[in-house]
Amino acid sequence: MGGRQAEEVIAPTIRIPKLRARLTVMKGGSGTHELEAREYTIGRSSHSDVVLMDPSVSGHHAKLTLHGDAFAVVDLGSTNGTTVDGRPVQGSYVLRGGETVGFGEARARYEKVG
Repeated sequence: MGGRQAEEVIAPTIRIPKLRARLTVMKGGSGTHELEAREYTIGRSSHSDVVLMDPSVSGHHAKLTLHGDAFAVVDLGSTNGTTVDGRPVQGSYVLRGGETVGFGEARARYEKVG
C-alpha cells in the first residue's frame, strides 16, 4: 500500500545552566536578595529590585546584568558612584563571587550560589 512511515526526530538536549547568586546588604539597608538569571536594578527608588535606603544611594543607582554565566554590575550615572572592593566601576564589572559592592556609602556582599 506504499504509505510512508513518519520518522521520529530526536532533538539534542541543551543544558542551560541556572545562574544563581546572592546579594546580602551589609550597610544602607538590610536583607538578602536571591538572584536568578535576569537583570536587577539597585537604588533608593521603590521601583528598584533591590531597594537601599542610604541617602548616598541614587534613585536608580546601578544594575546587575547577565554576562555569560555571571552577573556584571553597571553604574547608572549615580551621584556617588559604584565600587567593587573599593575600586570605582568604569563601564561594567563582571562579578566572580566574594566581592563587596558599594553603592554610594551602602555596601553589599555578592556571592555565587551552587
